[in-house]
Amino acid sequence: MNKNLISLLFWIIILASCDSPGVRIDDIKSEEQNPDQESQDPVQEPNDELISIKLYGVFFESHTNEDTLFYPEGKITLSDSNGHIRDIEFDAHGNYLVEMSFENQYEIRFESPYHYTKFLKIDSRGIPDSLIGLGYLMPTDMRLAKNENESVNDLLNQNPIGKAFMNATIGDFDWDLEYTDSLKAVIKELESESELP
Repeated sequence: MNKNLISLLFWIIILASCDSPGVRIDDIKSEEQNPDQESQDPVQEPNDELISIKLYGVFFESHTNEDTLFYPEGKITLSDSNGHIRDIEFDAHGNYLVEMSFENQYEIRFESPYHYTKFLKIDSRGIPDSLIGLGYLMPTDMRLAKNENESVNDLLNQNPIGKAFMNATIGDFDWDLEYTDSLKAVIKELESESELP
């Protein structure tokens, strides 16, 4: 038999008996013996996007012709019960996004020169962990009307136009719609009084 052919067969036999460098038999055996050790997905860290409150919408001026959806001098401010205050940006079309965490109290103030100021109160305390894990999206458009009634202006400066909190009656985080409706009724009454001769 040719010397070169014998040498080639020798190396083929040697190489065939070696483990591949990418997979070791010991590794395969240990995975078979401990299938739960590495095969399960690792524990997921909490996702901030899922455990936050996101209030978003359009901040715009109230006109009969609503071509202008933004305030050149408008301002949105977020403050919390820890004394932190920050401005919230909005784009040229009035789109805004306010992100809040749980276990806090917030006030979101919308203002612009020559318009009524409106604000919202969000109380995110006391929400069960099962609900916190879901997170909340709160679509809320905010329209400001021209400041034409001092009584309405005073009322809106002292009282939030909307309040959200943990509603034990329905077992969920919710807006107090009865409160908002009652405030709107008072505003309507004040406006009608000012129109009387």
